[in-house]
Amino acid sequence: MNNGQKLEQDLIPFLEALGLRFAGNYADCPDFIGSDGVGLEVKGPGGTFGQVQTPWNGTQYTLPTSKKAKSPARIRRLVSSSGILERASAEHGTGLTQIKMEMPPKTVREYYRDKGCSYIYFGHPDFMSGKRAKGIFRLGTCDPWNLECPRFNPKYTGFRFRFGAPKGGDRKRVSLVELNCTGISKSSVDLLDI
Repeated sequence: MNNGQKLEQDLIPFLEALGLRFAGNYADCPDFIGSDGVGLEVKGPGGTFGQVQTPWNGTQYTLPTSKKAKSPARIRRLVSSSGILERASAEHGTGLTQIKMEMPPKTVREYYRDKGCSYIYFGHPDFMSGKRAKGIFRLGTCDPWNLECPRFNPKYTGFRFRFGAPKGGDRKRVSLVELNCTGISKSSVDLLDI
């Protein structure tokens, strides 16, 4: 269980008391959904915003296309249209460990809105003791819960292609693309304020 999943589990009783239900650890839906249908995505410290494995087929990096692919079609479409696979394929075998490609912040906002999320929360693993992290941000112009929180607008948004990244405990190496954001300012609204 990664930090984000642990935070989600720890938040279940707190958010259920606020009228939200845990939607499960599925990449195609919000982490929590309110009785009004409004979705909330939860991120722990250092988490990625989506990733997909990219196997080398002998001539280029590709995306999994089977229905059993672990990554949702949404992230595969985003990666496919970005040009990152073409850049990585051209650098295959050069000794690079990673390449980065910047994108506008709206890319991440649209990615999560497409999942049904109106808000994203960046939490601290020890939030119940009063420790605050980055807080809650809107993912669009709408503010259905009237939180008056700022729009999510990180300083850097982009893809990071990792050549031969370690995979889990078996230490096999697999290349993957991660959607990352850095330079996230602190929101004026936290879950503890609701």
